[in-house]
Amino acid sequence: MAVRDVFKGIAIQEMKHAESFADRLYYLGGIPTTKPMDIKVGKTLKEMVETDLKAENESIELCKGIIKIGIEESDPTTRLLTEKILEETEEHADKFKRMLE
Repeated sequence: MAVRDVFKGIAIQEMKHAESFADRLYYLGGIPTTKPMDIKVGKTLKEMVETDLKAENESIELCKGIIKIGIEESDPTTRLLTEKILEETEEHADKFKRMLE
């Protein structure tokens, strides 16, 4: 039950992250995609957590890159939005690391 609750809570936050990025992209004149990437699902709970941890670590690096671009382009709104998402993504990664321990 506890693991399910962790996955559910993180999934809800991830949907909010996607919506925030889509709204920002739309505001900046872009067109957000609605086509998801391939979803990888582990066969065991451990594989699921490892896969999710890897995805969170990739997201952390992506957020850092977006923050850098926000600074370079003098776009504090995108930078601040992404810093908030980065903070939550790092929390997700930490939860998955603790689950693997």
